[in-house]
Amino acid sequence: MVDGVLQFSRAQVALAVSGIAGPSGARGKAGRHRVVRLGTNDAVRTACHQLDGDRMQSCESVHIALLGVINLLNIRTKTA
Repeated sequence: MVDGVLQFSRAQVALAVSGIAGPSGARGKAGRHRVVRLGTNDAVRTACHQLDGDRMQSCESVHIALLGVINLLNIRTKTA
């Protein structure tokens, strides 16, 4: 998703959160696995996280993703 947003739009930053929520996962896969991907036209980063909680408690993955965007923007600001 991040790659497509950056390639086909005028966005400067893109963010996507995906994964398997819930204690039992899906089709035998471990639950609570989240993937956070963010990027700019210069670089794209991916991080995998095992987080506690079910679907309703998955706000932590959004928190991690937004911190990643803040860090990425701070890096871009310092190097610009």
